[in-house]
Amino acid sequence: MNEINNSNTDQILDCYTNRNVVVTREQEPAPQHEELKRYRDQLHKYFVQGVKTDFCQNINVAPILSAPCLRDMLPAMHYPVLFEPEKSNICSLHERLEVLISNHCASDIGRALIEKLPSILLSLQGKLQVAEPDLNYGSQVHELMELMGNALGDDTPKDLQEHLDPIKQKLLSYKGPIMGFGARTPFQLLNIHLKARIATFSEFIALMQRKLSGLSEIVDLQDKGQEKDSTHFEFARDLLSLDEVQDVAPRRVSSDLPKTRLKQIRDSIKVLSNAVKSYTEHPNKIFITKKLLESYGLKEVFGQATIEVVESDAISHAKVYLEKELSNFVALIRAMRLAELEIGQTYDESLHDAYFAGFAASYLNYGDIKYFPPIIVIDESRNIADQPKDFLSLLSDGAFVKVFAINTLNDINLPVAASELEESSLEIASLAIFRRNAYVYQGSIEDPYAFENALRHGLNATAPVLWNVLLPDARSEDGPGCPIRIHRAIESRQFPRLTYDIEAGMDFGSHFNLENNPQCELLYPNQVLEIKIPGGKHTEQISLSSADYLAMETRNLQTLEIIPDWYQKENLVSVVDYLSADPESQIGKIPIIQVVDEDYKLHRAAIPASWLQRIRNRLDYWRFLQELGGIKSQHFENKLSRSKAEWTQAKEVELKELEARLSEEYETKRSADIEKSIYNILFALMEGKTDLASLAVNSIAPAPVSVTLEADEESVETVPALEETHKEEVSVSEVAWVESDECTSCNDCINAVPNVFKYNSNKQAHVHNPKGDTYAKIVAAAEKCPAMCIHPGLPHDPNEPGLEKLLKRAEKYQ
Repeated sequence: MNEINNSNTDQILDCYTNRNVVVTREQEPAPQHEELKRYRDQLHKYFVQGVKTDFCQNINVAPILSAPCLRDMLPAMHYPVLFEPEKSNICSLHERLEVLISNHCASDIGRALIEKLPSILLSLQGKLQVAEPDLNYGSQVHELMELMGNALGDDTPKDLQEHLDPIKQKLLSYKGPIMGFGARTPFQLLNIHLKARIATFSEFIALMQRKLSGLSEIVDLQDKGQEKDSTHFEFARDLLSLDEVQDVAPRRVSSDLPKTRLKQIRDSIKVLSNAVKSYTEHPNKIFITKKLLESYGLKEVFGQATIEVVESDAISHAKVYLEKELSNFVALIRAMRLAELEIGQTYDESLHDAYFAGFAASYLNYGDIKYFPPIIVIDESRNIADQPKDFLSLLSDGAFVKVFAINTLNDINLPVAASELEESSLEIASLAIFRRNAYVYQGSIEDPYAFENALRHGLNATAPVLWNVLLPDARSEDGPGCPIRIHRAIESRQFPRLTYDIEAGMDFGSHFNLENNPQCELLYPNQVLEIKIPGGKHTEQISLSSADYLAMETRNLQTLEIIPDWYQKENLVSVVDYLSADPESQIGKIPIIQVVDEDYKLHRAAIPASWLQRIRNRLDYWRFLQELGGIKSQHFENKLSRSKAEWTQAKEVELKELEARLSEEYETKRSADIEKSIYNILFALMEGKTDLASLAVNSIAPAPVSVTLEADEESVETVPALEETHKEEVSVSEVAWVESDECTSCNDCINAVPNVFKYNSNKQAHVHNPKGDTYAKIVAAAEKCPAMCIHPGLPHDPNEPGLEKLLKRAEKYQ
């Protein structure tokens, strides 16, 4: 049995340095009939049993859509990023450096440095990956300036340092830090935002201290008042008891409090004192398993937080702690409200005694909850999925815990044959959504801006929070292929992005958001590739499914059957078409994916039936999310189809009735005209006239009648004369044009034909020069456009080769 040589798969995945790659597909002559039959039988056996055929090609391949250069796109490397404490958000270091270089460098030096920025930042990314986790910003800026100083090599001007010094000073003023793409990045960003929240707690601590001071003064006045009163009545000590002395003593605002009320104030002072100490020393509490703490090296990352390391069951430990902490917080807010009344001398025993006696968590409001100290649980998703009861209890009303669930590339890309595979951990986000009271985010760190926004939103939320995040493997070598793999996991629906925000609106639909997924209205995103074939080129639409993502794992790739190029049979269908077909249509079919070898030659790879269940699971999950998000509701589509059918049937009945009425009117008028013509002829004959033709009455067909359809009052249909037919003419623009409002800003046309297409101020494509390139490239851009909003128009050069075929291809886009 032949094996796939997969030693250089990452080389294929990381081949984004060469963006001028041409994909080819070759055809070989078919062997004899007997050999074809033997291969067909072996291929079906492979599909059922996973046993490779004798014809499987021994070549090094990778899923074609995993190679970014073939898709005219670089990896989603938004890194490194710069955190600005004053704005409390991250920004692109690349963009910031471009501005600084333009402002502080001479034009020739500036252009040279800006051209070198990608390589400079790639080198900085490598240094950040091996740097200490404490994010020393001064050292980071020093490393960056050293890289910029050496970037120009032998062409380095003598005065370059003079240009770099003001850039360095400006960078240092931002205070940083700089973060690169890596396994620790999400935790570093979380820690930065936790520290930023300390400022909010500082205001709350100051408020508690004022309340504490006010209550202490009341107690001091109470104590001094009792001491002074007893001194005034010293002469009567032998005659009156202490209680009797107090009864006859002059009343003061601070010395006439009942014992139960005074005890309530003293208890509140104690609660406030403990709270001030707790908020000052331990503003954040993090529960994390020992395995994660050590594998990701997080002890140094969360320097200012209180970390409780547990062997397992971080969720259950957090639950116990929450019950205690919530009780303390309720007591704290009770003390704060009591202090406000006592200090303002507005406490009314008849109203407030019962209020404070029954004070509970249900009395808390938004203004209170935002000061609840964060309790964060960091654990693996699969561990959380094993504790559904405790997990759901942490997402109940009044449980202000924020859960950071970790999924790694290894977790979601295990070999298909792994018996221990559990996919429930990939769906804990939907489990949290069904509580309908939590902020839920599922995504990854390859897009740092979306991830940071979710972090900030979750930390500020007064509801329970779940961040279900896809990360690189701990201690992994975060090469350029890592962000590609993460992005492909999202693209292939293996780990789709989603957000559920209960504060986004009043109804469920407004809470749910899937729009950050590529082509979220489709089952799978697709890409149009240009492929060189014998005799020319053609474009082909290829979908990226979970099968493509699974094939990125080496052990899964080893199980694929690379189909010989000479085998061309209709029973080979794409995985997407196979899954979309009904069970009867699937019989006899072999699902395949497209792969590419090191020479960028396209091949077809069959997948075994053992993959299908896992692929279907992810597809069903995506369909489930589409239904929840209202993107593709089958119920709505069915209802719409029924409504259209009913409307069409009703209109057909109306049109038939109208046609019958018009026919009847026409026949009635025609009969009357014939009768009149005969009368005129007879009368003329009696008078001796011979020009009888002019006496006939011409039957005039009824004029077109406009009918307003009741089902759609704004639409008007014109029923033509029975003997007249009109052919609809399609008007084709002479020049190319774009429906800019429909543009999705995918960059395809801008990158492929920049001399024709540009973005407008809304970053939506328009045609700035319809004659800027060949008609062939304009047609290809229309075919690649995912929104199908490009209209090629007519060719501007009548001598361009192959116009007949090009016009045929352009027809459906006009």
